[in-house]
Amino acid sequence: MGVLFTATSVAVQNSLPPTHLGVGFGIVRYLGQMGGTIGVAIVGTVVNYSFAREIARRLPQGATRYLTQAQLATVRNPQALLSPSLHATLVQSAMRRTVSSIPGGAGRETSVAAATTKLHHVLTQVFEALRLSLSVSIRHGLETAALFCAGAIVASLFLRDASQ
Repeated sequence: MGVLFTATSVAVQNSLPPTHLGVGFGIVRYLGQMGGTIGVAIVGTVVNYSFAREIARRLPQGATRYLTQAQLATVRNPQALLSPSLHATLVQSAMRRTVSSIPGGAGRETSVAAATTKLHHVLTQVFEALRLSLSVSIRHGLETAALFCAGAIVASLFLRDASQ
């Protein structure tokens, strides 16, 4: 970004008479700030939309059977990947819910072991789906930013030299 600001400043300096340099630099800075604000909003929208679409597509079918709606909402939050305490809380609450749903009696220990193994497998798939969804959505955001940069480069090719 620093190179871009230097290049636009030099372009303004070379194309305007000395009496209008202040106005020219002010306009360049203003447009740069507006472009940054709008760019962040557009890239953020692309990332959020892409993440919601990807996580809905990638969540395993068994997730709804093992996780409550509140837990699924937590899983749809990328912070579940970044916060070890949130990750641990989600795993513990899902484990408690699964174990408490198994009736007592003969063979309960075997049933609990099988259910917790299955839950561990489902949670591994859920967190992998979350990781993949986040990486794909960030890639889509970066592709959007690259597309705008390419458009700016193409637009700069059509700038005419004021000295001619």
